[in-house]
Amino acid sequence: MYKLKNNVMNYEWGKIGNNSIISKFISNINENLPYAEMWMGTHKKAMSKVLINNKYIPLNDYLGYNLSFLFKILSIRTALSIQVHPDKETAEKLNKKYPNIYVDDNHKPEMVYPLTKFEALCGFQSNNEIAYNLFQFKEFLEKIIDYDLLYRFLSYKKDDDMKEIFYQLMKSKNTSVISSIVKNIYKLPKLKELVLRIYKQYNMDIGILALLFLNYVKLNIGEVMFLKANVPHAYISGDCLEVMATSDNVIRCGLTSKLRDVELLCNILDYDYKKPNYVEKRNNIFYPDVKDFAMMVLDLNKEKHKIELNSDCHSILLVVKGELKMNGKNIKMGESYILDKKINGILESDMVSKVVICFKPTEK
Repeated sequence: MYKLKNNVMNYEWGKIGNNSIISKFISNINENLPYAEMWMGTHKKAMSKVLINNKYIPLNDYLGYNLSFLFKILSIRTALSIQVHPDKETAEKLNKKYPNIYVDDNHKPEMVYPLTKFEALCGFQSNNEIAYNLFQFKEFLEKIIDYDLLYRFLSYKKDDDMKEIFYQLMKSKNTSVISSIVKNIYKLPKLKELVLRIYKQYNMDIGILALLFLNYVKLNIGEVMFLKANVPHAYISGDCLEVMATSDNVIRCGLTSKLRDVELLCNILDYDYKKPNYVEKRNNIFYPDVKDFAMMVLDLNKEKHKIELNSDCHSILLVVKGELKMNGKNIKMGESYILDKKINGILESDMVSKVVICFKPTEK
């Protein structure tokens, strides 16, 4: 096992300075900068380095290949964009056609493990729920989308009509109705606080209207959610660990100053994804519905724990809390290590500790 040095992303939505959980994993914090993400892996945008013979070298130079997964820490101050990540086939086409925008030819399913209370938008509500939400503001919405389409959906709640309404709203340049909807958001008590908060962050961004369509999810610490490719989502607040297939492809339609591609996003959206996909832990491991990655989470309390793990690629270990030893080697809170494909060792801790290992499950 060898120690890693990882890269930090100072995206504007990240928590500031020492308010970011990432400040616990790095040194030399600038109190005026946002610390949004820390990346652990072999992605070319932010390649980790590994300490070999007292010298840090690029991780893929040491491995001789790229990991199938990318491991991150996120610390979220303001909501991320309404977005999807393309499936493998779409990613390959986009990378070939627009390599400067979609830099990877890989899909990007992802799994989130909250370290604090965590909020997100994820997947579409039922047509009945969406129709109820839109009905509250029909006199405003009919000004910016097709009148017949709106009232046909409110009456019959058909999938194709819902899809077209979502597309027309996200495509609209007429944001004048947003202030009217915000003033009348008391009609939807469950969404009132969230809408007002996002409005304060993004003002007249049309993406605010996506809150009328998507599920609002609140996760507790350790409550794991999996997001497959093409599922619309946006993280809203909180700190988390996230593991995904190695890719940085993002297609956005709202709550962002970055490039939006509403046409592409709406063409690939998974409209059938209605409920968040929670992942249960089996033998301390979270297995999502993809082969690219899995996550072992161990909470130790002054104890020893034997680990036997086979992976199809090298694994990454991160100490999230406390300190421990692995096969006699001291590992401090915040440190990360690259591990061999075959792990056979003893973890020991004389305090309350949490350690996470991301790996690629061996295919049977």
